[in-house]
Amino acid sequence: MNPNDYCILIAEDNTIVRYVTSDALLRHGYCVLEAADGHEALQREAEYDGAIHVLVTNVEMPGINGHELARELKRKRPDMKVLIISAHEETDFPPEARSHDFALAKPVDSDVVLEKVTQLLKERGDRPAP
Repeated sequence: MNPNDYCILIAEDNTIVRYVTSDALLRHGYCVLEAADGHEALQREAEYDGAIHVLVTNVEMPGINGHELARELKRKRPDMKVLIISAHEETDFPPEARSHDFALAKPVDSDVVLEKVTQLLKERGDRPAP
């Protein structure tokens, strides 16, 4: 399958981080939906008719945090993988974070996010191994 067959939803309240992450994924051919917070991410998900393969979300955002967002979207789209990114150490994550597919601590390079998204798609069985 082609990367543009995969949709990645990014929920990040930092405009620069969201732009850099989105740009890296777009340059590799992924479909990208962007949201500035959890509420907007829920809206983007509801408006999008296709599959959302991976959620890349920040933990601390205004309104709905990344853990709540991931829980809600996984309820609606159980096959979706979750990559959660936080300024906190993974050991500081609440117990529900252990249900996420992968967690990264900030600062995170966009190439690392791209690598983890590709890895999560392989785990879904959606991407052939290189």
